[in-house]
Formats: sequence, C-alpha cells, structure tokens
Amino acid sequence: PDWKMNLDLADAAMRRLGETEDSIEDVTMHFEALVKDVTFKKEKPDFALSFRMPSARVTDMQTFNAYLPPDATIRFKGGEADLSADILLQSNDADGFVKLDSEALISLDGDQDLQADLGVDIQISGGKPANMEFEFDGSKIVLDDVVVIGSEEDYENAEWSAVLELTQADAVFLNPLSMQLEARLTASDSRPIVALFRNQDGWRPEFLAQALIVAEITGDASMTMENNLILIPEAWLASDNIQAGMKAEIGGEEGNNGRIYLQYKKLDAVLNILNGDRNLDIIRAREKYDEYEVRPPASQ
Repeated sequence: PDWKMNLDLADAAMRRLGETEDSIEDVTMHFEALVKDVTFKKEKPDFALSFRMPSARVTDMQTFNAYLPPDATIRFKGGEADLSADILLQSNDADGFVKLDSEALISLDGDQDLQADLGVDIQISGGKPANMEFEFDGSKIVLDDVVVIGSEEDYENAEWSAVLELTQADAVFLNPLSMQLEARLTASDSRPIVALFRNQDGWRPEFLAQALIVAEITGDASMTMENNLILIPEAWLASDNIQAGMKAEIGGEEGNNGRIYLQYKKLDAVLNILNGDRNLDIIRAREKYDEYEVRPPASQ
C-alpha cells in the first residue's frame, strides 16, 4: 500500500533537536508526504515530500552557529530573519528553494563585528535525499549596508554590496555536516575588506589607507567543510589596482591557521595566522603567501 499524509500549520514554532527554546516562530507551513509501496521488508521505500513554508521568523541568527565548526572564526552574534521555503524531495532527486532575509550581526575572529543586511537564496538543484545528499548550484548570498566594527577602523556605507554565487555546491546533511563549494564573488568596492586588514593590532602599512578606494572587485573561491573543519585552498579577489587572497584552515585541533594577502599597485602585505595568533608582514609578502599550502581534505 501507499501512505499519504497532509499537515497544515499556522502560527507555529520550531526548534532544533536538543534545544529547549524555539528558534523559529510565526511559522505558516503546508506539508505533504507520499510513501509508495510500503512493506516491512523494504528498508528505503520510494517517497515524495512537499514542504511549503510561505513565511516564518528566525528569532536569533545564532541558531545557525550549530552548523559551523566549534572554533570557526565567523559566527553569528545576533539578528532576526524572515524565512520562506518551497521544497520537493524524492528518493533520488530534490528541487526547490529556501530564502532568508536578515539584519545580522556577525563576529569575525572574536574581536571584530560585521553588521549587514544578509540575503540568502538557496536553490536546491538536485541530490539524493534518501542519503541526505543535496546540490545547491546557483545559490546566492548577498550582503548590503555593511558596517565593520573593530578596534581601529570602522566602515559604514549603505551603498556597499557583495554577492557570493555558488557555481558548484554539494552537501551531505549528516552529523557533522560536510560540504564542497566553488563560488564567484562580486563586491562593489574594497573598503570593508581593507578595514578588516587595518583593524589588526600593532603596526599597519600606510598604503592600506589608499587601498580603501578601489572599486568593482571580482574573484573566485573554493571551500571544503568536513569533520568540523573548514578548508579554503584559495580565495582570490582582484580589480585594476588591488589583489587579495586567502588560504585558511578553520576549526581544526591545531587552531585556526592561514595566510591573507593584500596588494595595492606595487605595495603588498601578508597577514600570517598561526594557531589563531596573527602577524602582519610586508617582507616577501607574496612569496610567503604563495608558499603556504592548505592540507587536502581527509576524503581525498
């Protein structure tokens, strides 16, 4: 026999397993499930799940920290969000979207905060839901109205924006979450990026102030997340007068490690990160950046 179920919710609340407080409220949702040819001998019967959520409210963006490595340098510190979704899952295919619009407060390495309008448009382009495998090609993350809050350099400009488009994205939603991404980044100008560089403690080269004015930056990045470890083999941004790169290992047992490189015209600097400690250097900056290699994923 086939089993079919319909469920409608209005003004509902949701929470993650193991949590004691609701993290999503004002939920309106329609859910349909069809399981075909149900027998007690068939371990994984064919199924179809339709999940439509026209509206919901995330009361605290910190709830998404559960999907990040425990020692990740980027974490949500607060903010609310509007959430909507329309998803169709079948045994060997998936389709739909999840959209989130938020005014988020994000912590960068614990001592700098980034406040911004955050828009997330997750496009589910395929997958194998029976194995919790999903594809998110074409998804976008948009930042607007950015404020970088640090000890030395703050930046505020309502016209600044950045778009991260996932050109290829695969994820397995088991514990811990694993993910592989290829992305394209477009930013309206370099000021928030350079402001993060200038907020480091101690001496800072003067050319960083000039690099603040560079506009229209584009670049590419790759990232792997597995076993609560984020690996960024390289992310590279460039415009006519500026280049910036990052290689990083985030959340490992040895602490956060990596190199961040910034070049403005013929002047450059590299930020060395070792076990979470940071050091800014202008001697052989590009050479030191190039020689650093991120470890390969354990799955390779």
